[in-house]
Amino acid sequence: MPDPALQLCRDNRVSAPLRSSELSSGSALYKPPSAPPDPTAHTATMSSNTPPTVTSETPLLGTPLAQRVVLITGASSGIGLACVHTFLGLHSLVAALDITGHSALPSSASILPLTCDITSAPAVAAAVAAVIAHWGRIDVLVNNAGIADDLSPAGAVTSAVWTRTLDVNVTGMFTVTQAALPHLRANADGGAIVNVGSAATQRGGLAGAAYTASKHAVVGLTKNTAWHLQYGPAEGGGRVTCNVVHPGAVATGIVGSAGVPVSEVGLEGCKPMHAIMPQPPVGVEDVARAVAWVAGNRAVNGADLVVDGGWTV
Repeated sequence: MPDPALQLCRDNRVSAPLRSSELSSGSALYKPPSAPPDPTAHTATMSSNTPPTVTSETPLLGTPLAQRVVLITGASSGIGLACVHTFLGLHSLVAALDITGHSALPSSASILPLTCDITSAPAVAAAVAAVIAHWGRIDVLVNNAGIADDLSPAGAVTSAVWTRTLDVNVTGMFTVTQAALPHLRANADGGAIVNVGSAATQRGGLAGAAYTASKHAVVGLTKNTAWHLQYGPAEGGGRVTCNVVHPGAVATGIVGSAGVPVSEVGLEGCKPMHAIMPQPPVGVEDVARAVAWVAGNRAVNGADLVVDGGWTV
């Protein structure tokens, strides 16, 4: 019986069937709608030259995310790009961070594209400062940027793959969180952090040792941050929440981001999980809608939300 992963082709987002090695519970290849969104539809109160004034009079709930400043990492492709479109559709202002180019981003005065390597603390500090200089605040942080490993199990993973995977997926996320958090906490009406984890936190056979460990670390960072935001000393601002959304397998090129060939041993070991993957898998838009829902709901804090179509139930 063929691997179900070979059958993956959803809504023309993938031009050809994918191998199991091209599936990941993380960021995905994403093609925006064929008709680009009208920039004016996202910026009813914005001219091409003058950004709107954002004040605490616009509630985070009620009209949840309209005119909120949303910083998204890994914003130029996959889940990050789907989040850009989703938040623009909710009339948010989006700071789109990515280490790669921004050609896939829609043209809109509601977007501030920024090139940033999240493993560099000075680069992250400069990017956050640019957002504050442009819009004066950050209301929502979506920590989406991440890379895959080569699927190697613990006995085969190299130190280079291990270090690089954790540097991006854990230390990079921490660095962006630490830089943005003072601005989130300074808001009188609070804000939200949404970390993008993985369904690999629910089962051991979805990815390699490095990626799986890194996404478990994301859960720990989320829980600890949420706890201290909930019960730690107040810093004069409103309530800030921190949650994690775990995508299931989506059509993706993230495996190639490891920069090394996929481990055939690791790939073979993952086949039992791939064999029970729901068909069709969830789409990046499904994940982006979950991210936006969590970002706009301050009753949710420290939660793990799995968006995998029941794959790991």
